[in-house]
Amino acid sequence: MTLESCASFCSGFTYFGTENSRECYCGNQLNFGSYQALNQKDCSATCAGDKTDYCGGTLRLQLYKAGAKTTTTPSVDQGNKNFTSYSCVSEPFLGRLLPQLVMNDGNSMAIDTCLEKCWMYKYAGVENGRECWCGNTINWQGLLPSFGQGKNVSMTDCNIGCPGNNLAYCGGLARMNLYINKSSALAFLKKHKRRHAKGF
Repeated sequence: MTLESCASFCSGFTYFGTENSRECYCGNQLNFGSYQALNQKDCSATCAGDKTDYCGGTLRLQLYKAGAKTTTTPSVDQGNKNFTSYSCVSEPFLGRLLPQLVMNDGNSMAIDTCLEKCWMYKYAGVENGRECWCGNTINWQGLLPSFGQGKNVSMTDCNIGCPGNNLAYCGGLARMNLYINKSSALAFLKKHKRRHAKGF
């Protein structure tokens, strides 16, 4: 089930909607008693056929009107006043890039929420669509560096949408959207450039 397949199925109707990741509904008017949910984050279930889009939630219908834009592609959140986006990075084979897991929330995780929690740290990262990590050092090596170290990877590897903001990505499986505190960004980038030049 995707938004596109539901829209196609409901061609000719005024409205279409998705619910519970895999249900598609069509109609020309809204039933009596329908009302807008107070918390839009209730529609946090990803579509069964496309995990980059949201298809409602439990007893929550993601509603669309014919002629309206039906998809919004998430993108990389560039950060806030304190942090700037660095890259999508992989975790080392054994260990974690950042030491402090400060939030694990599959319902409301968003980039700005994580960055606010990490405001006193040099680095912040979101992973697996729900985890927020902070730290003042990055553990590129891991515990067994010969088996695989953390490194920059393609931004397309960070492909899980944020449940609290469907316009942004929140990392991927063993992939972290890494953010650097702007106060230490210049020194980090210079050091990291030298590190890769040496082949470490």
